[in-house]
Amino acid sequence: SLSNDDIRCSANDGKRSIKLHFQLSTMGCASCVSTVSKVLDGIQGIIQHKVSLEDGLAIVVLDETVHSDKNEDKKQNSDQFTIRDPLWNDIAQQLELSGFPVSGGDDSTKKDR
Repeated sequence: SLSNDDIRCSANDGKRSIKLHFQLSTMGCASCVSTVSKVLDGIQGIIQHKVSLEDGLAIVVLDETVHSDKNEDKKQNSDQFTIRDPLWNDIAQQLELSGFPVSGGDDSTKKDR
């Protein structure tokens, strides 16, 4: 079972990062995990990721500067990253095109309602 502590952002040399969760309920084997990992490896701005077959979950760490550059015109008074953010949707779409539709997920920094 994964926790937020399973991925530490030490690989990003002090840059600010954003952590996203993607629920992938269709992953059924180690080959699925490998495929999802390859998809994530190919997406610009992802500095680290962990895919868990047991949890059916992919945790992705993004370089915040890549996120900010891509969405600077959409960034308003809030620094909260939402599930509807274009970058979240881009990653979800790439996973879906590879045969792994995202059944849920969120940004771990989003505040509870």
